[in-house]
Formats: sequence, C-alpha cells, structure tokens
Amino acid sequence: MKFKKCPQCGGDSFTELAKCETLQKGVRLDEESGVVESSYDDAGTVDLLDQYEVTGYTCDVCGAEYHPEFGGHTPSPVRVVIGMEGGLVTSVTADRPVEVLVLDYDLHDLDEDRISVIDGEECCAGQFSADLNPDVVARCYADLAAHAAAAESEGAPHAGRCSC
Repeated sequence: MKFKKCPQCGGDSFTELAKCETLQKGVRLDEESGVVESSYDDAGTVDLLDQYEVTGYTCDVCGAEYHPEFGGHTPSPVRVVIGMEGGLVTSVTADRPVEVLVLDYDLHDLDEDRISVIDGEECCAGQFSADLNPDVVARCYADLAAHAAAAESEGAPHAGRCSC
C-alpha cells in the first residue's frame, strides 16, 4: 500500500479489510506510513501471524471503497452454488453478494411474452440474487473436492465435473 493515493481525494491512509483464515469476522489491518496496526471485531484468537485474505480497502480520509486489486492483492473467486431440477434453476447460494443471470436458449413451448433478446440471441432470461450463506457454499465445495479425490483414487476420469 505504500505510495498509493486515493483517486477520489488524494489521501494516503487506508484501512485494509481482510477475512482471516479462521473465518473470524471484521478483521481490520490499518496501514499508515508503512506501520501496520490491527483491530478485530469478535476475533480474540486472531493475530498478525494468521493467514488472511484481503477483501478491499477504505480510504481513511473520504471513505471511498476499493477492490483488493487496489493494493496489489488478487481476490479469491466468488463461489456460487446453483441448484437445478428438471432443467430449471431452483436455488442460487453464494459466499458473497452476487447476482446471477440465467439465459435459457431452449424456447420450445414458451409464450412469446417470456422471450427476451440478450446479446443478440433470443432466450428466456431469469435474474436471481443469491442467498448469502458462505457455510453452505463451503460445505458444497468441500464435498465436491472429497468426491473428486475419492473418484481419482479409484481411477475415474473427470471426477467432480458435472455430467449433465
């Protein structure tokens, strides 16, 4: 964060927002002139030696918010779990706020008023705001990884990939 200036106000003091490996909430690392100070909300067991993931920055002068890339960090991908039954989306769950746009190009037996043109193609569009539940998403991904590892040890090709 050294030498960075806020594009909004020119300030050079930022609060680095982070998520700790121990999944404690509200970890804040303040850096000013190269000195890091930390404060934690409900995270008494966390210290600077713990692994953490930077989730963004806030300018201490004007309050502008910036993505992790602002400080040179690569953010982890948003993880989304989409439930389907009979070809229809029944649920969308994510570990961070996200909106999902589903485009269905299978238009037979569909009323004309349900057809949209998106990116030059006719489709039926459905927009979903994901249910925010990081614990469920983490369990789903962990279960998939365990299944893939078990299938790989049995020599099954393409383990862990959707076969639909």
